[in-house]
Amino acid sequence: MAELLSSTRSRWGDPREILGLTVSPLKMEVYPLWLAFSGALTVRLSTLPARYAVRTYADALYTLMRETKDTKYLMFKVLMGLSLGVPEAFIYRCIAESADETGLKSVIIQYGETRAAFLPRQLDEMRKAIAEMNGAELPDESENAEIMQAEEDLKSIGARKDLKMDLFDEMASVAAASNLRMEDIREMTILEYTRLRRAHNRRLLYLVCAISEGMGSKFKGGNPAPSWMFDKTDPSHGLVDLKKWQKSMGDAIKTGAPPGMEKMIPQIP
Repeated sequence: MAELLSSTRSRWGDPREILGLTVSPLKMEVYPLWLAFSGALTVRLSTLPARYAVRTYADALYTLMRETKDTKYLMFKVLMGLSLGVPEAFIYRCIAESADETGLKSVIIQYGETRAAFLPRQLDEMRKAIAEMNGAELPDESENAEIMQAEEDLKSIGARKDLKMDLFDEMASVAAASNLRMEDIREMTILEYTRLRRAHNRRLLYLVCAISEGMGSKFKGGNPAPSWMFDKTDPSHGLVDLKKWQKSMGDAIKTGAPPGMEKMIPQIP
């Protein structure tokens, strides 16, 4: 019950206390940094080499940094510091690691009169809180990593390449659609802005699709925007697990599948 209440408050963007420290949502003034660094929060551990994937989140990123000079741990460290109210210039001085040859033991935070030591598993809670407070969605590690990566690749292929993507143009457009000033956008939390932008996108897509259907258009796989309030569950693009597909093919060969059996075997587009 307490965990559910804490998670609900995080989704509202309320500050949350972890080990006596207050974790707060980030403001739009650091939005460019958030866009650049939030990928460190949403990294899928199952896509990392096995020696890192078996570790906890912070331990995996720290060990990866120490052995390969990967910067995801440092990005997480900056987001954690900003969420705890540590000035950006002091983050690396106020947040230090205790580690040995086996990996990360704890992360020690000392700023002013505040001091706390986080174990790697407690940093999982910190990661979750920062993500929820700022509108980021953490990956489900139980999902097939290959399929999820393939779907992300398909989305990137379909992205427009002829648009001049400017962050401040985006914020100005959201402000205009909301009858707000840019200064109002600047004072928002990232969570508030993200939800407002998604709501405008959802509403416009719903109207376009509704008008198109009214004119007789049909959508493969159904209307992609049947509601102006809720997103539609992501379609699967017909991708299947390669191992399952290979097993299906192998079984068909072993049993001497009759002609037409190929129609029952999952197809890779």
